[in-house]
Amino acid sequence: MSSDQHEDEATQRCDNCRRDVAVSVLDLHNAQCLRRNQYCGRCDEVVLKKDFAKHTEEEHKQVACPDCLEKMESYLLDAHKEDSCGQRTVECPYCELRIPFDEFSEHDERCGSRTELCERCGERVQLRDLDWHRREKHGAVSPPSPPTTKATP
Repeated sequence: MSSDQHEDEATQRCDNCRRDVAVSVLDLHNAQCLRRNQYCGRCDEVVLKKDFAKHTEEEHKQVACPDCLEKMESYLLDAHKEDSCGQRTVECPYCELRIPFDEFSEHDERCGSRTELCERCGERVQLRDLDWHRREKHGAVSPPSPPTTKATP
């Protein structure tokens, strides 16, 4: 029976690999799964038994974030650097500088308060309000396109 033929069958979750398995092949699956795989409760991964010691050593060793020095298990480092590190950098939408996240709010407040002349009406508008101004006052978000010149034959 192919795996496509099992799609309509009732399934049960394997306690070892946490996958849904067709009930008709569950006993066979369990015998093979328990012999080959080991579930890591620390990171919710299923690892080949032969690689489990290496997995534990590499993925669960303590490391420090190079930016903020917070300690964590190595498998958490990438997500930490991307989502929660206070020293991760984010781009300012006004000046395009990369700013440490924990300084961004203050920078954003200052940088967005700068003013620029609206290229359509000449009014001074704070950068944080420029898109709103263009949309509400002029019906457009982007600045006007430069005039195109047509080549004459």
